[in-house]
Amino acid sequence: MKEQDRRTFRPNPAGAESIRGEADRPEASARTDRAWERLMQAMEQEPISPAWTELERQAEAREEALRAEQKEQAASLARLEEERKMNERMEETRMDAGTEKTAPRARRMSGRARRWMAGAAAAAVVVTAVATPMGNKALAALLGQFRMEQVTEVNEADLQQLFNSVFSEGVSEEAVNRYGEFKVETGSSRGEMSRAEAEQAAGFALLPESLAGKQDKIYLSASQNLSIKLDVEEINATMKQLGATKLFPASVDGKKLTLAIGPSVNYSFEADGMNLNVQQMKAPVVDVEAGVDLEDAVEAVLQFPLMPEQLKQSLSSSRLLTNGELPLPVFTDGNSKAERLQIGGVPVLVTERNYGDNNLNKEATFVKNGVMTVASMYQNVEEGPMTREQAQAWFAKQLEELVGA
Repeated sequence: MKEQDRRTFRPNPAGAESIRGEADRPEASARTDRAWERLMQAMEQEPISPAWTELERQAEAREEALRAEQKEQAASLARLEEERKMNERMEETRMDAGTEKTAPRARRMSGRARRWMAGAAAAAVVVTAVATPMGNKALAALLGQFRMEQVTEVNEADLQQLFNSVFSEGVSEEAVNRYGEFKVETGSSRGEMSRAEAEQAAGFALLPESLAGKQDKIYLSASQNLSIKLDVEEINATMKQLGATKLFPASVDGKKLTLAIGPSVNYSFEADGMNLNVQQMKAPVVDVEAGVDLEDAVEAVLQFPLMPEQLKQSLSSSRLLTNGELPLPVFTDGNSKAERLQIGGVPVLVTERNYGDNNLNKEATFVKNGVMTVASMYQNVEEGPMTREQAQAWFAKQLEELVGA
């Protein structure tokens, strides 16, 4: 090794270079370490600057806010994913049961409104009137306003049989209009609102913040009106083909039936690590043009051979002719079971859908003070914070609070 490779060069005050060998390096390093320790000790004696303390506090606050935001975003995404999975499973269940795909006119409607529309269309055909909400009332209630407040379980397979019989080539706009002039009107979207604005637009008091949490902005879905002017000749012809002996009176012809679905408020709130989705709206109302023999029309519906038995019983026992109450169908299928409860004097229909041993989906429907409430919960019991039994008890507790609100 050359001599210059073993040298360290340092400038001296005179500008000359002094040369030291590698043997001096350990001592120089030790001096540097001692100097550094003395500096650290001196700094430890110094008081901490308030400016540094404030900067640290601000940094921690920003980090905490970021963590909270990320947690909220994750929770929101999880809720959306749960709802998406639940909707997919429900759609698969309907398809497995042979349910028709959405008719073109209903493509912008929610699943619930879509079925009610079908009922309206069927009202055109007693057939449909028999099958769903609009149906029941429309055909059975042709005089004034009728409130759909009597929650009634209806087997979807029975409804499907009715549709398959009436609309053998599928439910389409053309098929529906065969029985009259069918029209769907959707109200304008209102966007985000304050609590006071939302209550005024919806027409009822929102859930208290003690239950639903503070909601700075409220979103309302648009209202919908589904109407049809009946062609009694076509309706009666189809009824005859399907085995009916009691037909609609001529007074039904050309009369307009309208199913009015008001704007709905949707909530999604958490408690105990669980998520509950709630939808509220005024109970749907059926407007029927005057001039129809109501009792005769109701009897035609009740005697229709393909009318689902549950709906027939509900309609026959309803107080339609005395105070305008009509059945409000809640659909069940082979993958679900229903239970009727009384909570604080309010009839509640609770359905539980089976999507496998690890999935729990419960939905409750009730009408109180003219407001319809639908509460639903979906949980994967393997991934969720509770066992199936705990989740069942949690849902029951939330339902009691909702009914009592």
